[in-house]
Amino acid sequence: MPDQQGMYDLSGWQRVPCPIADLMRQSKLIVPLSSLTDPDGTYGHPVVYTEWGLRDGEPLLREYLWPADSSRECEHYVPVDDRPGVAKGGQNDG
Repeated sequence: MPDQQGMYDLSGWQRVPCPIADLMRQSKLIVPLSSLTDPDGTYGHPVVYTEWGLRDGEPLLREYLWPADSSRECEHYVPVDDRPGVAKGGQNDG
């Protein structure tokens, strides 16, 4: 199970739309690094969380699904690149 504090710490991460996350997951280069499937909220908020990344452990994508709240959309995040306004996933701020 991932560290609960760490999985909700989105410092240095930027939200991206579903189509970007879908494309990233299709790559054969990224694999699941960490996950928590807790639809009943046994360990906190009900969540299905997956962190994807390279085989060397570098995280590239975090995804959150909220099974107890059908009105809440899924959320996808990529690490923010060192260059201002550019995320590693290729999504610009503006």
